[in-house]
Amino acid sequence: MNITTTKNLTQPIASQPIRRAAVIDYFGLAKKNVFDIDGDGVTDKVSHGAIVSLILRARAKDYAEITDFDASERCYPELPRILKEIKKNNIQGSTIHAVNMSLGSTINYFSAITIKVLQELTGLELNSENLFENRKKIIDFFKTSSDRGFNELYNIIKAIEEVIASGSTFFMCGGNAGHETVNLFGLAEGVTNVGATNAQGEIAPYSSQHSLINIYRQGIHSVTEVFEGNELTGYSIINDGTVEIPLEKVSGGTALIRRVQPEAVNFKENQECFPLSEGVLYPAKRLLKEINRRLKEIDKLLNSVNKYSFNGYTIWLEKKVLLEIKDALENSFGGKFVALLNLDPEIILSEIKRNWLRFFDVDDKGKIIYDPDRSGRKAINFISGCSFATPIATSEYLASLCNVKVASLL
Repeated sequence: MNITTTKNLTQPIASQPIRRAAVIDYFGLAKKNVFDIDGDGVTDKVSHGAIVSLILRARAKDYAEITDFDASERCYPELPRILKEIKKNNIQGSTIHAVNMSLGSTINYFSAITIKVLQELTGLELNSENLFENRKKIIDFFKTSSDRGFNELYNIIKAIEEVIASGSTFFMCGGNAGHETVNLFGLAEGVTNVGATNAQGEIAPYSSQHSLINIYRQGIHSVTEVFEGNELTGYSIINDGTVEIPLEKVSGGTALIRRVQPEAVNFKENQECFPLSEGVLYPAKRLLKEINRRLKEIDKLLNSVNKYSFNGYTIWLEKKVLLEIKDALENSFGGKFVALLNLDPEIILSEIKRNWLRFFDVDDKGKIIYDPDRSGRKAINFISGCSFATPIATSEYLASLCNVKVASLL
């Protein structure tokens, strides 16, 4: 287990007792866990865990010491050891007051599960309102299942509950595949589950929104450039004007947004950027066509699979997987959330022509800006997800322990 301990650059407030926090996350640079910070379409050397940790550190730097625990790519073997270590610290008197875990549960062949799939799997009558009250029944299903993956999940849920019982307040991210998504780790008793909003407090279309979610915090954050004079020095995710991601961590290409962003308010009459937009968005249009084709094929397969063939792993390779893929596609591409820099298939040229203010905003000087988190900050990219709402909630809790008021993100 790789444990990295890093104290903040500024020490906690001298008059306050030390508050400790832990971040459990992926800190490796495997392809699926790195992000494109500078918006050029190329992933950078910045891990999921690094972003979560820097958000928490930036917000809690004056009143907390933070330890990063790397769950690596092997979530299940690592998590029980990490949770045991935190519990041990608590019992021995070095209490970790807050644990931030921005990880989703992974079961067998997929990482996000919807209420619909969970209902078919457990046989329980589940919906967004009664999910919380059926929490223990779902956990019991994992305990008694013949599937080893569910047994491991049960053990992790119980280990989380033991950490909470030993003195930690536990913050868990919700899911990112729509309002019906369930992070099964969040079934643990006593966990504070965090959903995501934009900077204006509007619940994000990708965020879980059901009875397991306790609070909602900002989960989409604009990436802005930081300059000294006219020289670019790095990038900021937290609205504090300091460099959080240095230049050596990014690929350094031209941000995609600059290829499609108009300069004047009369964008509807300005056709010059359309050829460039066509070049950037053509892969998205092609992918959308392919997704529509696959949805039709999935519908055919669903009708052909025996509804009651729930036997062992067979179901994961048949109806459960098909339902999960279908739900994920519909949630991702049927909503209003716009992810321009990820080439979301929802964004096609005709959409920009018809409704360009979905993608760009006009500031008080009449300048067109890209403002994905609705904070009013000019951006070149953004990060989004319940993962990045969770450290906001964690920092607020740590601040409350010290009677400190945290600054607004706006």
